[in-house]
Formats: sequence, structure tokens, C-alpha cells
Amino acid sequence: MQLISVQCSHCGAPVQIDSYNKSFICNICGGSTIIEQNNYNNSYHDENIQKAELLINNQNNYKEAKNKFEYMTTSYPDDPRPWQGLMRCYTKDLSIKLYLDVSPYQPIWLSGLESRFMDAYNNYLKVETKEPERSRAIQVVNEYIENNKREFEELQNKYKETDPIPTSSINSSEPNFTETIKAENKIINSDDILNIIKKMDDSIKKYKFIYQKEEELNKSFDFNEKEYTFKDSDSKLKFDIDFHDNTSITTDNLDEFYYVYENRLGEIKSLTVSYLLHYYIEKPKPNKVSEYISQNIYLYIKEDKLSVDVKMDSKDDKLSVLYNDFKQIILSAPTKYDSVIKNRTGISLVCGLAIGLIPSMLITLILYFMTEPVKILFGQSLVVYPLLNIVGALVIGETISFLILDRLYSNIKPSQKYAGYKDGQSVHVDDVEEYVNKSEVLIGKNVNNMKDRESIKSLYSKCKKLLLINLAILAILSIIVVVLYNMAE
Repeated sequence: MQLISVQCSHCGAPVQIDSYNKSFICNICGGSTIIEQNNYNNSYHDENIQKAELLINNQNNYKEAKNKFEYMTTSYPDDPRPWQGLMRCYTKDLSIKLYLDVSPYQPIWLSGLESRFMDAYNNYLKVETKEPERSRAIQVVNEYIENNKREFEELQNKYKETDPIPTSSINSSEPNFTETIKAENKIINSDDILNIIKKMDDSIKKYKFIYQKEEELNKSFDFNEKEYTFKDSDSKLKFDIDFHDNTSITTDNLDEFYYVYENRLGEIKSLTVSYLLHYYIEKPKPNKVSEYISQNIYLYIKEDKLSVDVKMDSKDDKLSVLYNDFKQIILSAPTKYDSVIKNRTGISLVCGLAIGLIPSMLITLILYFMTEPVKILFGQSLVVYPLLNIVGALVIGETISFLILDRLYSNIKPSQKYAGYKDGQSVHVDDVEEYVNKSEVLIGKNVNNMKDRESIKSLYSKCKKLLLINLAILAILSIIVVVLYNMAE
């Protein structure tokens, strides 16, 4: 308890009273006196106010000044000056924003700083203060708050497309949410994998950048006043790579991974990418809270399989956007059981005819002019000549196209399964069910699979055009053969 000396308003007698009292009864005359606003001040208290203000004005030492003002608010809660001092210290004379600009990401509203500032402001409003000082303080604070809110909203709108506010896909009341995304009947390009890894790396960099910004801001505050939306605890990407030669590499260096991926992609047997987001969320006093959170994504990649295991914390939804991006990349990947596989027989037939018709027509024309029985056979009907050419084209063309297509299809076609016994032979057909249950990841032995598919499509497209031309030539030749034969007769 601190005693201050005041005078009775009735008899003028000096009276010692507790500094918290707003009125007293005089022991001499019994009169009641209400204490004026400044009567509770004393020289020692005024001196402490001046020292704290000098720390700000001369040294920019807001941290030590804040400690002094906080002590004075407990000793003299009815004095507006310590509350004003706290507002100055919390915001460094309103130069600190109530939000954290982490451009180009979504800004972060500092709820802890706002709470401390508003607490000091509300206590200031409870204290009797002279006009126009009080009105001026209210105006300045209101402008400061409104400007901060407006700027915060502008930043949100500016970056909402490039860094959207997470929209939770978690519909679970449990604190932890786990799910596995499995890619089935998909072609996962090596660039798709890099795209996923880049998004992981961008996410890690984003939150470490936010941590750096929050760390810089929190230098001005004591431990119990620090506020973190993300306090990093060794968040990182880790890569485990197995090769077909039974060697392996483990690294958390992204540049090293990129080098290996670029130069040894065809040797990779399997790859595991671990996205480890480990951090604390800290809320400031009066109820200091520090909560550790671990959120992880594991990308498992083999030549015939890709899956993503996700473990998120529904209380702090930092991974929803990343999670949905992965889903979109995987679900929008090309279908493995596509027209190249479904129409394999038709593609082989068209290519065989297109390739074989030219040599077949040359051979039959030579036979026509060199062999009389063949001339008679071809010349008597418009049907015989084209039919024999088509048969010859199939024999010649199928042999040539088989050599080309079999190489291109060797690594992308379905495996065969036993389908019964017919005409004295075992029958085998494509195992489509097994085929569509797996994916095709373009690493290792599959590294050239997409090129092979494109080569098949290109060959088929050219052969269709060539076949039409060849059929037109065959029709003309068939007519010429018959006409020449009849003219000779």
C-alpha cells in the first residue's frame, strides 16, 4: 500500500490516505472530500512515468519501458498515463501493424497483439481523463484500428488467388485426420512428381518465411507475450531413393535430389518423399499457450504405383490447399487403359495394311505382267486383284508393323492371363482387371513409356492417312488391270 498526502477541502488539514482511495473523511473536521484526478499522483510516481517515457523518446527502448508501465498499472490503475504508455510500447507508437504482412502469402492477423493493445485501451477509457486529451486519444486509436483492418482486408483480397485461405476438406471431429490417395489406372508423368514436390517445397518455404517474420516481430516482446502462428521445429522435405542396382540415397537437400532425379531417372526403382511440418503455435498471456503440432505427407512412388498418405491436424488446418492440389494432380492424370491399349488390335491391323499394301501391289503388278495365268486370274474379275493384294498386305505389313509395334507396346501393354482351352490350344487374353488396378509411373523402366504411346499414336495417325491413299491406288489399279486384260482379249 502506498500513502499519499492530500488536504481536506473543508478545513485544509493534511491527511495521509491510500493512493487507491477516491474520497476520504477528514479526521479533524469530519468533512468528506472527493479527490481530484491529479491528487493521487506523487513525485515518486511522476518520476517513474518520466523515466519510462524517456526510455521511449530517447532510447527507443520499448521493452524496458513496457515493463515499467505494467508495474505502474498495478500500483496506480486509475492513472491514464501508464495505460497510454502500454499502448505506445505494444505498437511502438502505433508503428507496428495489428497484422503481419507476409507477402506474397495471406496476411496474418495478430490476435494476441490486438488483445493486449485493446486491453490497455479499454482500461484507459475506464479512467477519468481530461478533455480534449481523451477525445484526441479515442480518435487516434480508432483511426489506427480501422486503418489496420482495411489494410489487412486489402492484402487478403490481393493474394487470395495466389495463396488462397485454406478451405478445409476435413469432416472429422477427431483432432488428427489421415487419408491415403491411391493412383489407379493413371499415367503419372515425371513432371507431375516434380510438380507435387515443388508444391511441398513451396509450402515449407512459406511457413518458414512466416516464422522468420514472426520471429522478427517477437524480438520486442517478453517470452510470455510472444505470439506465433508457426514456430518452426525442423520442418523439412526428406527423400529416400532406391535404384535398380540395389543402391540407395537418403537426403534432405532439395538441390541434391533434383540432380539425382534429372540424371538418374531411368535407374530409380522407388522413391519416398516425406513432407514433415513440425511446429509450435504460441498464444501470449494472460493464458500463455504453447502447442506442438506435427503434420506429415508421405509420397510413395514405384514404377507401377503412387500413393499419398496424409496426416493433418483439424485444429490447425495448414495443409488443406496442398492436400487438394495433390488430389487434383493425381486425379487429372491421363488414363492408363486408354485408346492406345484398348484398340491395340485395330491399330496393328491398320498399320499392317498401310505398310504392306505398297509392296504387295508392286509384287502383284510384276506377277501380272510376267505370268500369263496370273494375268488371266486378275483380269477376269474386279474382286480377285484387290483381295489378293489385301491378303498380301496383311502378310507383309503385319510382319513389319509387328516388329515396330511390339517394341513400342512391350512395356505398356497388359500382361496375359489364361482364358481356357479352345481348338486344341490354350487361350490367353489381356488381364485388364490387374492392369487398371495399377498405375504407370514414368520412372525406371517406364521412363520412356509416354514417348512410346505418342509414337504409337503418331504412327497410327500416319498409317490411317496412308491406308486411304493406298486403297484409292488399289481401286484404280484393279480397274486398270481388268481394262488392260479386256483390251488384250
